[in-house]
Amino acid sequence: YKAHNKMIYYIKEIKNNRIVTVSEDKTISIYDYSIKKFIGNIQSKNTLGDFIPLAQDTKLAVVTNDKNISIFALSTFKQQYWLHEHLNFISSLVELAQYHYLLSASYDCSICIWDYERGLNLKMLYQPVEIEKVIHFNHHDQIAFYSKNEDKKNVYIYDINSSNLTNKR
Repeated sequence: YKAHNKMIYYIKEIKNNRIVTVSEDKTISIYDYSIKKFIGNIQSKNTLGDFIPLAQDTKLAVVTNDKNISIFALSTFKQQYWLHEHLNFISSLVELAQYHYLLSASYDCSICIWDYERGLNLKMLYQPVEIEKVIHFNHHDQIAFYSKNEDKKNVYIYDINSSNLTNKR
């Protein structure tokens, strides 16, 4: 299907047999491949980057203009929140579904903890390193990340206790 007018940067599958694509043309396209039907587009004023589905695939968290995040509702195709705290490129997004939190990691040496249902920044965790990738351990209340500028030699692990993060190692 013809999804966009310009180059597609990202593609991911979400629930209900749907594909989501993000393009250079500042649009997000949703397609149901089981019935071969275009579902809709989300138009943005901002340059779009990588994204992750949230809230059991009812929302999308999309990096915008490299340093911000837009939360879009897939039911209405509208932006709900614009999250902005990072000062440099956002390198990773992770959902903590049990808390309705989103973690964003950045080369500005921070991880932001967002309540994506209310559009609030709950906490920022600062590190002395540029953060390349953050992950969440699905069966534990822990996250791990590694640095862009330590030749990726060290992994940092943190315990999560609701909106509180404490350093474990």
